[in-house]
Amino acid sequence: MFKQTIFLFLLGCSGLASSEINLIESSSIKSSLKTFVSTVCIDGYKFVIADGTVQFFIKEKDKIVPAKCETK
Repeated sequence: MFKQTIFLFLLGCSGLASSEINLIESSSIKSSLKTFVSTVCIDGYKFVIADGTVQFFIKEKDKIVPAKCETK
């Protein structure tokens, strides 16, 4: 969770400060090590943050495209 908070803080303070970032969902995966997972919406596109940041993709009309999300 600490890494995710720092990532979002640095992203907001970087040159992308005009980006709109919304937290969609946050949870933890219980295993031998606790892993925090967050789903965020950045400028209308969905990203998953765990140990790093990964853009979320979907299959649409037989093409792989970035998943869009609602911005508030």
